[in-house]
Amino acid sequence: GDSQRTIGSSFYRGETLNFNPEDDEYRKDGFLEDFILKGWLPQARPITKGTKITAFGSCFAENITRHLSEIGFDLSRNRDPDIYISAMGEGMVNTYALLGQFEWALLDKKLPENLWHGFKAEGYGYDESIRQRTRKVFLETDFFIITLGLSEVWYDEPTGGVFWRAVPLNSFDPSRHKFRVTSFAETKTNIQRMYDIVRELVPNAKELFTQSPLPLAAT
Repeated sequence: GDSQRTIGSSFYRGETLNFNPEDDEYRKDGFLEDFILKGWLPQARPITKGTKITAFGSCFAENITRHLSEIGFDLSRNRDPDIYISAMGEGMVNTYALLGQFEWALLDKKLPENLWHGFKAEGYGYDESIRQRTRKVFLETDFFIITLGLSEVWYDEPTGGVFWRAVPLNSFDPSRHKFRVTSFAETKTNIQRMYDIVRELVPNAKELFTQSPLPLAAT
């Protein structure tokens, strides 16, 4: 803060001392830098306006994409708005959906059919031209922002495939379509797999994983 402050006088507390903010300091310019970000900021900015950024996942990815675009940063959604990670950038909220885009685009992994649906239950197929364009975007990316949203998933029991979201009503089959909460071990494995794929195929890219504070309408 701006004023000298002390706590007691009998104990040595080091050459630097960080205080909790007082009520009036919450409203001051520089509050974030002085009390929240102090000691955590990197030495240099990790991105510049020339950095090619790819952000997708839950709603945080959508919002950070919009914000960075508005202030002049280079986002993959602007470079190719029709690939799935752009058109459905805030709709891939579980780690299987996120990992699926990396494995499909970069490794040409064949996934079970009919797992990918939009917000109105419209189907997204495994179009080869979309895959190649997604691959190009990934390979040109300098900085990935991957946002985790939900551990709850619907899955197809015979194939083990996980849906992007709930199963469309007109195709729901209770004998095969099931609901579960993914485990910590699964989540950790999927995050590690995404990280490893990028390290192998886009080795110069940086990866930032974030957790979205997603308000659930239902659970």
